[in-house]
Amino acid sequence: MNVKNEIFPDGITLDVIGMTCSNCALRIEKGLKKVPGVRDARVNFAMETAKVEFKSSIEIERLLDKIDSLGYRAFVHENLEIRGEAEKAHEKEFKNLKVRVFISALLSFPMVSGMVGHIANNQIFEYFSFIINHWLQFAPATPIQFWIGAPEQKVIFRNRTVNYLIMTSPSSKRR
Repeated sequence: MNVKNEIFPDGITLDVIGMTCSNCALRIEKGLKKVPGVRDARVNFAMETAKVEFKSSIEIERLLDKIDSLGYRAFVHENLEIRGEAEKAHEKEFKNLKVRVFISALLSFPMVSGMVGHIANNQIFEYFSFIINHWLQFAPATPIQFWIGAPEQKVIFRNRTVNYLIMTSPSSKRR
C-alpha cells in the first residue's frame, strides 16, 4: 500500500483487526509508541481503532508493519478502498468465530449432558452418562482444545503475556 505522509501530516487513524481484549489494545499502544517518530498513540479496543500522532518524517508503512509484527492487522481508516477490505476481513473473522462456536457447542453437548445427568440424577440425561469416562471425553475435547481454541492459543504464545485467554484456553483440560 502506498500511503503518502502529505495526506496525513501529523496524525492518522488506523483500523485494527484481531484484538480480543483491552490488553491487546494496550500492547499495540505500547508497541506504536516505541516506533521512532511517534509522538503519541491511543488505541480504542471497542472501536477497533488506533490514533497515532507522529512527526512528518515517519512512514505509515512502519506503523502498519509494527502492528503486523505484534500479530494484528491494521488498515488506514481514511482510505475508503482499504476500509472496505477491513470490513470484509472483520466479517470473515466474525463468520469464522460463529462456526467455531457452533462446532464447539456440538462437540460439547454429549459431555455436558452426561455431567448434568450425573449431577441431577435425571433419567433423561442418563443416556449420556457413559461419557463421564475420561477416555471418551478426550475424543471431542481434543478438537475443541487444539483446533477451535487454536486462535486464542496463538495469541497467548505470540504476546507472551498472561491475559484472560490463559484462563479460557486450558479450561477444556480440567476435570
